[in-house]
Amino acid sequence: MGPTTEYFPAFLTHEASEAERAAAAHLETGLRLASTTLASDAERATMLAHLSSTASGYISTHEPTPRLIAIASRIFIAAHAPEKAAALADLLPASSPLFAEIVRVTKFSLHQKRVALAATPTA
Repeated sequence: MGPTTEYFPAFLTHEASEAERAAAAHLETGLRLASTTLASDAERATMLAHLSSTASGYISTHEPTPRLIAIASRIFIAAHAPEKAAALADLLPASSPLFAEIVRVTKFSLHQKRVALAATPTA
């Protein structure tokens, strides 16, 4: 059963096409493979940079389904680009649970980024 229109506008309630499902599955698999248990820090950084670029492309070329928005935002957070994840939240209605989750995680990630920048010594 698909999402209800109570949370999602019409463009997000359509049945996802095969291309949209494949795009989301590709990103999900890539994020799993970029796990800290499967990749070194250097490999993970490279993989996440590539996945982030791929996610941006999929978001701009495919219908933004909730699944695609959710996985792309997780990739952006993992790639230390919470600003991109915040932009994805704007594609969702403010009353949706997915919107609330993306906003919560994005705020925390932005806070962590600010703390890390403040702790970095300047030369």
